Amino acid sequence: MKLQKSKSKTRKSPQKRKSPPKRKSPSKRKSPQNRKPPKRKSPSKRKSPQNRKPPKRKSPSKRKSPQNRKSPSKRKSPSKRKSPQNRKSPQNRKSPQNRKSPQNRKSPQNRKSQSKKKSPKYKKSQSKKKSPKYKKSPKISNMIKSTSDEKLESDELESDELESDELESDERQIEETNFFIDLCKKFIMTDELDHVVATTWLNNNDNCNIFLIGEEHYPHNNFNCIGILDMFRNLLEKNTKNKANIDLFIEIFNDYVLNCHKYDFDYDSNNIQINNIRTKFMICIKSKKCPNIRVHWSDPTIMSEKHKRYNEFPNWLQILQNYNSYENFIKWKTDEIILKDFNPYVNENDILKLLTKNAIVMKEIIKASIINPNFEIEKIKSIFLEIYYIYKEENVPDYLIYYTMYRSVMDFYTIARIIKLNLKNVIIYSGNQHSKHIIFILTKYFGFNVEKQIRGKCM
Repeated sequence: MKLQKSKSKTRKSPQKRKSPPKRKSPSKRKSPQNRKPPKRKSPSKRKSPQNRKPPKRKSPSKRKSPQNRKSPSKRKSPSKRKSPQNRKSPQNRKSPQNRKSPQNRKSPQNRKSQSKKKSPKYKKSQSKKKSPKYKKSPKISNMIKSTSDEKLESDELESDELESDELESDERQIEETNFFIDLCKKFIMTDELDHVVATTWLNNNDNCNIFLIGEEHYPHNNFNCIGILDMFRNLLEKNTKNKANIDLFIEIFNDYVLNCHKYDFDYDSNNIQINNIRTKFMICIKSKKCPNIRVHWSDPTIMSEKHKRYNEFPNWLQILQNYNSYENFIKWKTDEIILKDFNPYVNENDILKLLTKNAIVMKEIIKASIINPNFEIEKIKSIFLEIYYIYKEENVPDYLIYYTMYRSVMDFYTIARIIKLNLKNVIIYSGNQHSKHIIFILTKYFGFNVEKQIRGKCM
């Protein structure tokens, strides 16, 4: 009751309610003859049926399938309908006698529907809830302008941020490169490294710096000179804060890495220096988690049977691995299995098979050619043959030429890896013959320059 009273108070009296809008008297209304006819386009201005736009219909791909269309009548599904057992029985329904008579029914004034009339406030709120489609906002153009301006500002900010990030990364790259060059100048570019024939610094326009250490494989026995192992220790100590990301390529067979248990990799001062370097960095090669440096094996001429591409090697090339030494290589020409598919004594073009039948090298060359299209297989084959004919002109014994070309496969593999990975700060430690091949290939065909070369005096 209290609620009803409070509601009745808010209502306006009939006197205070707004009168309906005034209508014109019939005498003042225009007769049908004087009324203006509706404005319609003349037949000449109307569009012909051919020029009329067809109604916009959804394409068949966007139309809903018959299964997904709504049913015409929203009926409850049979599962949600009440079962006949749960429906009221005719006996439980009210009889006509028990229903309220018209006299006892509530008058229209007392019915709940009348008492629950919506207040004007509620009506106003309802009227405000119009869909955006029907709002006539005079400032839509301004809104579009402001949003477009905001977008332009955000795009400008993003581009500025990207430019600043690029500048910062470029600055970091320059700092890192300069630090790496200073390190190598101090520790590598010297004539005091033991049994090193020459150290060379190569550089190209893409800011890639390669430092090559070409040695003769002997133990460290000139104690007035610097051992290679000591040099690498000192270089890495100076790079403890990881100021430069260094990639080191060592002349080491794939078989040494995957089957290192078969080889003696304990440090020994009587070992040749490169074996002690292999011992030092074997963990880095296998785990790839050494700080300040990433170490790569670089010789695919002796592959482990554990390697996933080993079975892609032809049988004769797998057997040739057993003769991979300066002393034994001459013996392979008595092996009939090898001679059946590889005999450069009879056909000189067979020398190319040392490169093209090595699945590991070919994979790297193909990937490098994607990064640098100049490094494509036909060009690499011509360079390989060029090196072969250079040795032929020097009157070197044939078996030594074949051995040298067999070992030079490593040099093409190393270059392909550098190009494929887009490396910038590189050190290559190998025999001097490998260094000479790499310098020849990069300077003659791929835009590198010799910045500096120092001949060693500790031979």
